[in-house]
Amino acid sequence: MYDSQKYDSAFIQFSELAHKGDVESQNYLGWMYLNGFGLTRKDTVMALVWFKESADRKDSYGQVSLGIAHYYGYYFGKIIDYKKALELFKKSAEQNNSNAQYWMGWMYENGYGVTSKNSDSAFHYYQMSAHQNLADGQYSLGRMYEFDMWKKNMAKARIWYQAAAKQGHKEAEEHLKSIEAEQFFDNPKTERRPDDAIIKK
Repeated sequence: MYDSQKYDSAFIQFSELAHKGDVESQNYLGWMYLNGFGLTRKDTVMALVWFKESADRKDSYGQVSLGIAHYYGYYFGKIIDYKKALELFKKSAEQNNSNAQYWMGWMYENGYGVTSKNSDSAFHYYQMSAHQNLADGQYSLGRMYEFDMWKKNMAKARIWYQAAAKQGHKEAEEHLKSIEAEQFFDNPKTERRPDDAIIKK
C-alpha cells in the first residue's frame, strides 16, 4: 500500500497501528510525516516524535531513521549531531540492519561523528551491508576496491558494481561502464573494429 502511493489510506492504517505500539508502523508513519504523504503538508516535528518512539523501542529501522534525522539536522534549528547519528546507526547495525551498516561505513569513511577517518572500519561495514544485498553497500564496497590504495582490486570492484547495477543503482552503472571502457582500450590484444568504439551495455 505504501509503495503504491495510496497515501491517504496508508496514513490512516499506519497511524492506527503506530498508536497501538507497532514499531514498524511508527517508523513508516514518521517518514509519511517527514515527506507529507497523506497530509496537506510536511510535519518534521511529528516525524521525529514517531522516529524516536520506534527507536526507543529498539526497532533497528526506527534507529536508522532517527540517526538520519540527526545526520541531516531535521531537529529544531537544523541541529546536526553526527555523534548522536553514529550512536543510533551503531545500535541498529548491531541488530544486523543493512542500512545502518551502510551508514556506519559512510560515517567512518568521511570522518563524521568519529575522531578521524578510518577506511578499514568503513570497508568492514560496507562489506557487511553489501553481503546483505543492499545496493548502496555494494556500490560503496566497489568504490573502495576501485579507489582505496590499500584495497585496490579492480576485479572485485567490477563484481560489486555489477551487483549494485543489477538493482538499478545509477552510480554503480556509471562506474561499471567506465571500468569496462578502460579495460577495453588498455588491452592491446583486443581486435578492434570501427564500431567497437561504442561501448555497449
